[in-house]
Amino acid sequence: MLQVVAKLSHTRFYALSQGARNGDGVVVARLTVARDGGLVDLSLPKQSGSAGVDSSVLDAIRQAAPFAPLPKAFADNRFTFIVPINYAPER
Repeated sequence: MLQVVAKLSHTRFYALSQGARNGDGVVVARLTVARDGGLVDLSLPKQSGSAGVDSSVLDAIRQAAPFAPLPKAFADNRFTFIVPINYAPER
């Protein structure tokens, strides 16, 4: 899990200028990662209120994939993460 968060922490999430209503903000992403690190499922349980911002965040996460493989100690073949994502107006 820490590898997924570390990789996402190096990803820049920018709101599209026409979509950003309130400037900076936070959305919550739900990612399901396969044993091999592939992205299986992605959703935003807490959205920004702007389709442009939400789309930009989803696209950035998809581009960050694949992630590190799950540790062998994990019993399941996939794992679901809930991650808060900060975004900012495009600079």
